[in-house]
Amino acid sequence: MRRTRSSIEIQKFAEEDDEDFSDIFGPSSSTLEKQESEPGSEDAGLMLMSKVSSNSWLGDDEDEDDPFASMDPGWAEMDLEANIARDRHARLAEKVEALVRELKTSEGEDELSELSEDLLVLLWENDEVKDLILGAHGLLPILEILEPCTVKSRQYMILQLLKVVNAIILDDVEIQENLCFVGGIPIITKFAARQYSNEIRLEAAAFVRQMYQTSTLTLQMFVSWRIERFG
Repeated sequence: MRRTRSSIEIQKFAEEDDEDFSDIFGPSSSTLEKQESEPGSEDAGLMLMSKVSSNSWLGDDEDEDDPFASMDPGWAEMDLEANIARDRHARLAEKVEALVRELKTSEGEDELSELSEDLLVLLWENDEVKDLILGAHGLLPILEILEPCTVKSRQYMILQLLKVVNAIILDDVEIQENLCFVGGIPIITKFAARQYSNEIRLEAAAFVRQMYQTSTLTLQMFVSWRIERFG
């Protein structure tokens, strides 16, 4: 019997007797048994994942391939420290210059005592303050203030100013010689007289000791001044 064309088309979609559709609703018990009988499959999967993870570009073993790994973060810290040091130096210089500007003979003795105290504290705390005072031409106004001082002047102010002078010239031959050239010897040594307090006389003695111990030139100038004054 001849089949029609429509029956032939239907036959294409007909089920075959040997086809198995049991896996549509999930793995069968036989399939599960087969998977359980292969314990190495899970280990193989873990090994594969571990290998992929170890080959990641974030891994420690690949630092040589990372162009950013060789960058040293220390330069940022150094730059920060340099900026902090510059800011600190600028603030310190501004403070010293402000104090030096106030060192005038027209200022009262109380104000001059406070200014000399502040300078002395800065000299003790920072080694660079000496250069800042010299750069601001602070030694000359100190000598100008000390020159007219007498026993009637405030003793504490004289003492503090003498301490500032001795701290500035300590172990510095060049500064000591320049101080002699501007007439510092007679201004300072007059405070070694007995009418002044022991503290002031000790500071004057410390000044004289530096004059004849540090430099031959300052010693000669000191001796010449003594001969000229006392004969």
